[in-house]
Amino acid sequence: MATLNAKYTLADRINGKLDGMMKTFMTRLGTDEDISATTMSEVEKVVKNVIASVDVAGYNPKEIEVYPSGTQFRAFVLLEYSDTEARKIIMNRMMKDKLVYSKIRSTNAFKELKEEVKGSKKEDESKSISSIVTKKITKDMM
Repeated sequence: MATLNAKYTLADRINGKLDGMMKTFMTRLGTDEDISATTMSEVEKVVKNVIASVDVAGYNPKEIEVYPSGTQFRAFVLLEYSDTEARKIIMNRMMKDKLVYSKIRSTNAFKELKEEVKGSKKEDESKSISSIVTKKITKDMM
């Protein structure tokens, strides 16, 4: 669980997005001449932190410490994240994606070719049948 929390924090630092809103309300109770008039203020604050699909591959657990805490344990994990390693992983994934894309394109090209061949065969068959019928009609007329 400590490792998962560390990865969550790492993902947040890499690509966390924060939305926030704060409203302040102030009210004065009493009249302007009233010396004992008081001002009440209320603050409303809403914050949302979104971390969606962040690639944290390439991390290494640098330190892991586990301490007993009653009948349970408390664990702390320090992750090490190398920019160089992260770049390698990203480049490898991009190359893999290019290969997949290339394979998809070639598969589609073969499908198109197959359809063209199928269409050409049908056209040749219809020409052959037409030719045979024409020859038979010509022969029967003679």
